[in-house]
Amino acid sequence: MLGQLRRGSAVDAPLDLFPALKEIARGAPGDSALTMKGVEASTTYRELWSTKVRPGESAPDFELARLGLEDGTERLTGEAVRLSSFRQVSPVALIFGSYT
Repeated sequence: MLGQLRRGSAVDAPLDLFPALKEIARGAPGDSALTMKGVEASTTYRELWSTKVRPGESAPDFELARLGLEDGTERLTGEAVRLSSFRQVSPVALIFGSYT
């Protein structure tokens, strides 16, 4: 795994370092018709980028599939986790991003 970067999900094959850097520099995968300039100009992008939750408000609840890391490999466990299950238990940092 050394010298490779993980992509967005467990089903995406890892990229070697130089192809990954090319994708990042290009701003979109080679087979994409989108460019970063086009994405940033779209109203959908501005809508998604706009903050909807104000300081002190609770984040909207959502559910995600739980991944297991047995044998160092990401696998779906068949379970789900809800954001609300962490309320009053522990702080949660949500980090969203995409390379595409």
